[in-house]
Amino acid sequence: MKKLLAVASLAATIIPSTRLLAQADGLFDDLAHAGRYEVEDDDWLWGVGAGLDATFFFKNNEYFSPHIEGYTLVGYQVRPTVSYAMLPDLTLTAGLQALRYGGTESAAYVRPHFAVKWQATEWLGVQAGSLPGLASHPQHEAIQDPEGQLTERPEFGAQLWISRPRLRGSVWVNWRKFIFMGDTVPERFTAGMSLTLGPWGGAGAGSRFFSMPVSLAFDHIGGQISDYPDTMQSVANVGLSPTLNVERSGWRFVQRLSFSLHMLGFHAMAGSEVRPFANGVAISPEARLTAKYLQANVAWYHANDFYAPHGNPLFSSVSNFDRAYYASKRDLVVFGASFVKALGGLGRFAFDAKGYFDARASRLDYSYGFTFVLTPGLSRPHAPFRREYGAKAADAD
Repeated sequence: MKKLLAVASLAATIIPSTRLLAQADGLFDDLAHAGRYEVEDDDWLWGVGAGLDATFFFKNNEYFSPHIEGYTLVGYQVRPTVSYAMLPDLTLTAGLQALRYGGTESAAYVRPHFAVKWQATEWLGVQAGSLPGLASHPQHEAIQDPEGQLTERPEFGAQLWISRPRLRGSVWVNWRKFIFMGDTVPERFTAGMSLTLGPWGGAGAGSRFFSMPVSLAFDHIGGQISDYPDTMQSVANVGLSPTLNVERSGWRFVQRLSFSLHMLGFHAMAGSEVRPFANGVAISPEARLTAKYLQANVAWYHANDFYAPHGNPLFSSVSNFDRAYYASKRDLVVFGASFVKALGGLGRFAFDAKGYFDARASRLDYSYGFTFVLTPGLSRPHAPFRREYGAKAADAD
């Protein structure tokens, strides 16, 4: 674990710099990795802008594992906002964000959305207050379940975006629970880093032969000024995913083939007595295919004493509902496919299906569902964060 952290820290300090390709607000990015675009300087507008972002979802989890019980998610998220560009590189955004599940009498939450975005330098962007959410700092499913985009409350804290020729991503802190003196509940926050080293180009137009996603996640439950019965916990997860990409403009159906080796780690820095283990590792080779409307992947996942507070429990060695259950080793065959279709530049529709075959128990868990993601900007102010998305952003190096 210490060696992995040292490697990640060293790599982050030696990468050369250039301008920032600032990040889009990824809150309503669906689970299927949508196509991307970039807004040019000439397209930006000064003054006040407004947006109405929404996602409608259905996801059925047919889970039979003792690690997690099955359930179905049906509902929608909505976020109306207004933005004001006070300076060419400084924007305020305000609005509301709400989540409602079908069959309920009221919303799961209604929260204010208020954020400041600052383009500090050509390669560094800063956001404080309300944050974009999980899609803006992707991690392996064992560390961060992408379903959290449909279930978790909005993130609040601070986030830094970095974009250099060989280093892109973000560092963030999400303050989940604030405490006052004498509170009977602990504070809770999550902090992390999601960066990609590379890509380093290979032969052929548009090819990016090698890249190295690096992720760190820290989850803390505790606090000194409150009086609570829970055990203080500090948990760290790390992920390294060296990836080979094969991409050719002349291919008629397949646009890209990717081969990754995900190496994941777990360490309980405090509260090691909460689980029957304090350290663990996982490894997962994966192959991924990307076509015009289709994405598919297959992976083998092997873990020994692995846990992540916000990961998909199917990848964990302990259960999320039965505290007595413990399976030290996990062996899964993971496979999935997604169909993604743009909706006239206003959003996209995606259908996603995924399977998890437990090789030790000879049991299949699976999920499927769809999302409508709509982002019809009513008008757009001059914004410090350019929307950099997919093919066009990849050619900007």
